[in-house]
Amino acid sequence: MCWKCCSTRDHCRSIPKVWLTPGSISVAIDRLEKKALVKRKNTGDRRVRLVELTAKGRALIIKTFREHAAAMEEAVGVLSKEERLIVLRLLKKLGKGGEAES
Repeated sequence: MCWKCCSTRDHCRSIPKVWLTPGSISVAIDRLEKKALVKRKNTGDRRVRLVELTAKGRALIIKTFREHAAAMEEAVGVLSKEERLIVLRLLKKLGKGGEAES
């Protein structure tokens, strides 16, 4: 799940993005909750389930993202600036499922 964009998510809307069933998502959130990385929030609507990162969860995301960014920087370190821009453009295209570039 993408937690970078915001700390509160309707995890049911995330299901199509991670290819998991609602039951699998609930189990994953239960595990994250037991580790004090997320907490569920009530919305007043039983159909909606919100999940929020805790301070511990946010700290883990920040640490992990920094490590990931450093690894990616090392991986592309052999490329020129022009080559990096090409790779970036191609990765964005892949991420959009091959949509036409704007």
